[in-house]
Amino acid sequence: MKKNLLKSMLWAVAVMAAVFTGCKKEKDSLKLGQGLYQEEIAFLINDMGFLASDIIIDGNQIIVQGDMAFDGENFWDHFSNEQVSETGGSIVERKHRMVGTTVAIPNGIRNITLNVLPSASYYSSAIQSTANAWNARNSNIRFYCQNGSQETEIAGMINIKVANFGPSSTNIMAQASWPTNGDPGIRIRINSTGPAMSPSQQIYTLIHEIGHCVGLCHTDTNDGYAISNIPTTCKINFDPFSVMRQGNNPWNGFSPCDKEAIKALYSELPVSGGTYKLTHKGTNQCLDVVNNSSNPGTNVRQWTDNGNNAQRWIITLESDGYFKLTHKGTNQCLDVAYNSSNPGTNVQQWTDNGNNAQRWAIQLQADGSYKLTHKGTNQCLDVAYNSPNPGANVQQWTDNGNDAQRWIFTQD
Repeated sequence: MKKNLLKSMLWAVAVMAAVFTGCKKEKDSLKLGQGLYQEEIAFLINDMGFLASDIIIDGNQIIVQGDMAFDGENFWDHFSNEQVSETGGSIVERKHRMVGTTVAIPNGIRNITLNVLPSASYYSSAIQSTANAWNARNSNIRFYCQNGSQETEIAGMINIKVANFGPSSTNIMAQASWPTNGDPGIRIRINSTGPAMSPSQQIYTLIHEIGHCVGLCHTDTNDGYAISNIPTTCKINFDPFSVMRQGNNPWNGFSPCDKEAIKALYSELPVSGGTYKLTHKGTNQCLDVVNNSSNPGTNVRQWTDNGNNAQRWIITLESDGYFKLTHKGTNQCLDVAYNSSNPGTNVQQWTDNGNNAQRWAIQLQADGSYKLTHKGTNQCLDVAYNSPNPGANVQQWTDNGNDAQRWIFTQD
């Protein structure tokens, strides 16, 4: 048993619900093998990596691990077009997990709305704290709260409400939906008859549930597929502090391995408002404004790292999910001339005007560098001919995976 526990860690799964203590809900539920939802259950076992022993049927709900609730009647509405694939892992015991899809990030950032229904207004403070905690990860999923009058099933929205789970589920705090078709799970239900929760436990529970909505599974179960691109220590060692543990636990922050798992699935982006140096990968050449000029139209090039403000950029996340890069000490932004979508168009600085010419998707690459893509195009921030020479021009060029389009961000 102790040996198995040492293998437990954070999992990522396209999961549909989260409960905490006592995940084995038996009363008034049907065991498998009675003919109900057999194709759906086979999909969960064969394609999603869940264990048959963790699945029961409760009315029209398929319950996994006691807290992951799938709608049996409308199951295929969500998964008929699902392409599930193992991503670099195999079914192994208690390591970071993922199954099938996670939340799609089409433009470098995905904004997700937490729609707080009237029944959940008591938890508004905890929900806002939950959004803040997730956003502090600087990943490419961002959460925003709103008060809603009714549940709305639209892409990019998680509805949060209170519901009575019934007398057989008094040990369950909450349930959440899993991501489908590239969208986050649509619902978190807080159990009105569940265990009492302190403010800290409320935050833990909601952070845990959102984890399920974006694809994270329990760290103390055996379902799903391993996340491969995380440090070895997070694959082989038990994490007693993971927020994805089951239980009515207090919130003490994401564990180091939680952070690694989130980063593996949803990148880690520059801090909005931070000042950065951008270095052309494999060189000591930095993104540089000629002569550190503050004049609009001044050319942007690469130049040897010299610590000058000509090579310092303030990164700002805009409301559309794209980033603006402002030359430090000026109001001049990194700008594609005439907002052109043509490869080879020059990159310059220009007065901040809110135009798409000054909006960039920033995406973390597997090697730890970043790619910057001009909004609305497939044109990337590019050093001409991938030159290592100081003074080489910076332009936009069609995305080609070359190191000319890879930049190392270093925060001041």
